[in-house]
Amino acid sequence: MQRPTSVTVFGILNICWGSISLLSFGLSLVVLAFFQHAASVPTTELLNQNEVYRLWRNIGTVLGIIGSCALLAGGIGLLKLKPWGRGLSIGYAIYAIIFALVSLVVNVTIVFPTLTKFAQSTGDKTLAFASNVGAYSALIGVGVGVIYPGLLLFFMFRRDVVQAFRPAPQPPALPLV
Repeated sequence: MQRPTSVTVFGILNICWGSISLLSFGLSLVVLAFFQHAASVPTTELLNQNEVYRLWRNIGTVLGIIGSCALLAGGIGLLKLKPWGRGLSIGYAIYAIIFALVSLVVNVTIVFPTLTKFAQSTGDKTLAFASNVGAYSALIGVGVGVIYPGLLLFFMFRRDVVQAFRPAPQPPALPLV
């Protein structure tokens, strides 16, 4: 059976997004290491005082790296029509949707209230505005962030894709006489 076009498209996209994500994580770690001794940002310090936020940030970083590796590997598997490539792609899509929803909960319950309270305590209208923009940006980000995994899930369960990853039927064995 010929590989469905959607498998090729998502194989390439998975490889691209997975690679970009891994590069982003690597650059983020370099930037964090470089600026570790730079002047501290009050809002970052305030958030880092929250144990739940710190735990979520650390777990999220590790899960993000693992998810990026799974997405990259899944893309390679899709292009090679390997069943594990489809499985990794489905697993990544489910993970990404759940991760986005949990991130939304963390932002709504920890980040936004913390930043809003800080902005109100300083009386700085620019900081209050920035906090509101950040809150709405995060909501939009979750919405946009579930589009790709949602499409990936949809296409991985289409009939032509499922059939492309099934083993080819074997001819019946000839009876021994």
